[in-house]
Amino acid sequence: MNKRLLIAAYVVSDWLSGALSWTVLYVFRKVIFEESQVPQWSEALSDRQYLLGLAIIPFFWLLLHGLAGMFSRPLKRHRILEVGQVTWTTALGVLVLFFGLLLDDNIQSYRQYYASLSALTACHWTLTLLGRFAITTRTVKKIHSGQWSFPTLVIGGNERAVRMYEEIRGLRKDAGYRFVGFIQVNGVDIALSEHMPALGKVPQIQKVIEEHAIEEVIIAIGGDDRNNLESILNALEGTP
Repeated sequence: MNKRLLIAAYVVSDWLSGALSWTVLYVFRKVIFEESQVPQWSEALSDRQYLLGLAIIPFFWLLLHGLAGMFSRPLKRHRILEVGQVTWTTALGVLVLFFGLLLDDNIQSYRQYYASLSALTACHWTLTLLGRFAITTRTVKKIHSGQWSFPTLVIGGNERAVRMYEEIRGLRKDAGYRFVGFIQVNGVDIALSEHMPALGKVPQIQKVIEEHAIEEVIIAIGGDDRNNLESILNALEGTP
């Protein structure tokens, strides 16, 4: 599993969807508004406005998606999240492009503006979702099959932590947690040691996370350890 390659796949997919949606809008306007034939590549490559949009717009979408956090935590993405983020970023991005690039075009009526807006929205939303769905679905399948996982640290080693561990291990589909070990909270919570090693105590949390490249932390403490929660959160503060 290489996170950089996974992020690169999302970047390439989003760039292509941005370039293709702009190309579809160009062809749509040529055929519908100008009532001409589908333009040849030679004609498109001689159109300064099309080339300018092709050079700028895909990177605009990449910037917007980056600001929306759509390239972060690639292993934690799922289809519902994709639909939500792609929908609102498409709506916002199309409005920005509309007022920034399309509003000054020589168009005969407002109906043509609305048609351009609708065509770009529908095309970009569909292409972006198709590309991201393909990547996200493949990722989710690999996680559920146990091929990909996240190094996970449990904070707490009492019976509650044991029950949590057994519930996760008993799931029908693998949740992706690869348990590396646990942190003792009160010094006597060692029940979880039957399933994984004890890696230290609360003051050593950051060191353990760095040494074992921990990506997920699960807090499983009992009611008697609630007074330690603040120190646990303080120890976790600043970790990635």
